[in-house]
Amino acid sequence: MPYQWVEPEVAINFNGKTIYHVYKNDRLDCRMTYWFTTEPLENGKYEFDIRDLKIASTCKSLESKLIDIITYGMVEFP
Repeated sequence: MPYQWVEPEVAINFNGKTIYHVYKNDRLDCRMTYWFTTEPLENGKYEFDIRDLKIASTCKSLESKLIDIITYGMVEFP
């Protein structure tokens, strides 16, 4: 079956920086809960697991955690 390129789904856009969702095995029906990327083509160099990052509060929403990641430069952007 041929692949079709689909515009990456944005998890958050904050302060001019964007974090995208990552999909298991490139399947649109398998969006990963805790894996994200800062590069829309899902280059492995820019992927990260949010659970591996030290974020101040565990009570924050996922969106708040992603904002902290951008604000404090916790991941690399292309």
